[in-house]
Amino acid sequence: MPENKDVILEENEFKEMSTKKRVVWRIVSVVLFGFAIWAVVAITDFILDLIKNMFFPS
Repeated sequence: MPENKDVILEENEFKEMSTKKRVVWRIVSVVLFGFAIWAVVAITDFILDLIKNMFFPS
């Protein structure tokens, strides 16, 4: 239990985001999402290449 009982935290206490900040966050989110997709595809390709080389060595 906090000692300072005068502090009441509200659950939905958010500040409005400016349009510029929202656009920047959308761009950053799209770039990170693209990177995440690229990483999954690259890792999957690497693993499948390892499996393929186990059964069909070049």
